[in-house]
Amino acid sequence: MLKAFLKQISIITLVCIGFTALSQETFEIQSMGFNTSGKEYSPQYYNKGIVFCSDQTLIEGLTYQDYETGKPLTDLFFVRIDSSGTSNKEIFSLSLRSSFHEGPITFSKDYRTAYFTRSHSVQKKLKNMVKSKNYLGVYKATFDGEKWGNITPCSFNSFEYNVGQPTLSSDGTLLYVVSDKPGGKGGKDIYYSIIAGDSCSELTSIGDKINTEYNEMFPFVNSKNQMYFSSDKPSGIGGLDIYMSTGNMGLWSTSTPLDTSINSSADDFGLIFNDEKTEGYFSSNRNGSDDIFKIEVSFPPFEDCEEILKEQLCYELFEEATLNADSVSMEYEWDFGDGKKEYGTEVYHCYEKPGFYIIELNIKDPMIDKVFVNQDVYELEIVEVKQPHISCPDSIPVNTVFKILVEQGKWEEYEIIDFYIDYGDSFIAKNDLKSHKYDSTGIKEVKVLITGIDKESGEIKTNCFYKLINVTKNNENYAAVKKKLNILDYGNFEVSEMAIEEDIHFALQILTSKKSVLNDSTVLKEYYNLVKEYYNEVNKDYSYVIGNTQNPMDLVEEYRRAHKLGFNTAVVKRYKNELLTAETFVLDSLAEEDFVDLSELGSVDKDADGKTEIILNNIFFKFNAHQLSEESKIELNKLVAYLNKNKNVNITINAYTDATRNIEKAKKIFKAKGLTYTKEAHDKMSSNYNVKLSTNRAISVYKYLIKKGILKSRLDAKGNGENNPIAPNYNIDGSDNPEGRQKNRRVSFIID
Repeated sequence: MLKAFLKQISIITLVCIGFTALSQETFEIQSMGFNTSGKEYSPQYYNKGIVFCSDQTLIEGLTYQDYETGKPLTDLFFVRIDSSGTSNKEIFSLSLRSSFHEGPITFSKDYRTAYFTRSHSVQKKLKNMVKSKNYLGVYKATFDGEKWGNITPCSFNSFEYNVGQPTLSSDGTLLYVVSDKPGGKGGKDIYYSIIAGDSCSELTSIGDKINTEYNEMFPFVNSKNQMYFSSDKPSGIGGLDIYMSTGNMGLWSTSTPLDTSINSSADDFGLIFNDEKTEGYFSSNRNGSDDIFKIEVSFPPFEDCEEILKEQLCYELFEEATLNADSVSMEYEWDFGDGKKEYGTEVYHCYEKPGFYIIELNIKDPMIDKVFVNQDVYELEIVEVKQPHISCPDSIPVNTVFKILVEQGKWEEYEIIDFYIDYGDSFIAKNDLKSHKYDSTGIKEVKVLITGIDKESGEIKTNCFYKLINVTKNNENYAAVKKKLNILDYGNFEVSEMAIEEDIHFALQILTSKKSVLNDSTVLKEYYNLVKEYYNEVNKDYSYVIGNTQNPMDLVEEYRRAHKLGFNTAVVKRYKNELLTAETFVLDSLAEEDFVDLSELGSVDKDADGKTEIILNNIFFKFNAHQLSEESKIELNKLVAYLNKNKNVNITINAYTDATRNIEKAKKIFKAKGLTYTKEAHDKMSSNYNVKLSTNRAISVYKYLIKKGILKSRLDAKGNGENNPIAPNYNIDGSDNPEGRQKNRRVSFIID
């Protein structure tokens, strides 16, 4: 009995690597050079080497033997392992060595506490003396910095049955052991004991999901609560096979066998891996005796990686205060579109969740607590990121530890089972929960490969994600940088597209009405015969305005007077000057008969596929923005009229930007973000940004056409960014070509 139990003691754990069909890594296995014709088994990592069991005798003239076999008893040995190879075998600890069997050992994370298997009594005799039977138990020892000592038996030991094969949970609070105590499920079962200080609770079975009528032995639980254990149940392919289950204490999933990378027709046991899961060791008698083998792991390729994205919920918004509002006691008001407001030229705001928000920048008159004029309107769409949650810093000082956390997040394609991290410095790890640090500065490309099983098809799937980390010098600023609003944070730094704003003027809107009140003096009061009446076909209402100026501050006094007269909705608005000076002003109106053919819409050409493409006239956007101007809507109404006349026509809306680069401004922004400027990084960020900007502009046109009654089924929208320029952005000598860039900033449509 003792012989069988000791053999089983040599089977230890499989650390944090799931050798099932899900595993994406490959393994190279080789026998260790210190193996002998005797037994070497159950390796365990310790102090840059491994501790393992062996029946080899190193002390001449003194041999302890097993009472059943007459063979030498087992001791714990140590071998140091480094890049140059392995050292000679040596006794692990003379203070732990005795005339007992010393079996496999398990250590706490700090290597100052150990639990190991040992025979209970000293009734082992020297060779040729009377033999006596003993049972095995689990003993605890502590390290004082110089030697191991304070050896005490665990309270659950017994002189009536065996207890052994201890392994600690990752947090050190549970000790899993194997016992053939009466009342178990089979021959040997796995139990757990709760560790509280120096005491251990009584043994409790881990349950029928793992324990069977056969022998289940040598558990190991990793930080992901995956238990690896051995069993000789007939479903395996050898005498002893390793299985895996997930759970805790007495609740576990149905176990699954590991594949033939480890399990063989022989006994395979005592497997360990380093924390990085790049190499490991295990025991097998596949060569005729118990030997230790090394495993070298090759990780799967990190291919087709997509950028790690974050749900950008926090923004810094700022206004350069181009209007001289201070002289008339005005203030800037930011309405974030989520029911919250802030005041000032620079504000910081965090949204609670992704969504579509209309941000309004108003100039407010604090004297009457009303909005004087709307400075600008931004459409902000915070896109919900459906990626795994991968926590990774943007910047880190050299030699500073950090962790990358990988969680399910909003990833819906499959449940993440394993993940691999390539830190970009020749270090790769699987399911890595430890800290990492870089020993050199520069840009590091971190890649994260996740794996899982599709619930419907059962197919193994992988996805790769990447992020650039800037590793800085220790004396560089490592302060977190606030995330700014996209349209104000980083763009393509092009010259303002709103040169047309020179023709934008301001007027005071006294009131609006659903019916005309131009001839009603009781409504207009002091403004009777002084205001102009304009009809807005979009809102289907009448506006009554007075004044015409390029500086809205010129209207402050009139604005305050209007409020004193009871016009509480009076507000300054912007208009195109030609509309303010026209005899009649019907905003956003166009009769269908006002044009004859496609040439009225813009320049007509053929695209690369031979389809008719029309570059629309006078479609303008503000710098780095995608909101349509009022004059752009007037031009688009021509397109609406054309589509209404030609019901069989479907179109694809294309938006483009130019490809200008403001290097100096970009360098400042890179520096503010703690990133190192490179032309490649600048081009990549600018190109990606322009695709998003042009996409939003195409969508703005798309939404406007739908609003005007065009069916969605007749429309498509596409943002092309800097692609397909129709003119050079730069001259041959490298100087700016503003005329060429203006041509490239365009909106067109293709008749499908």
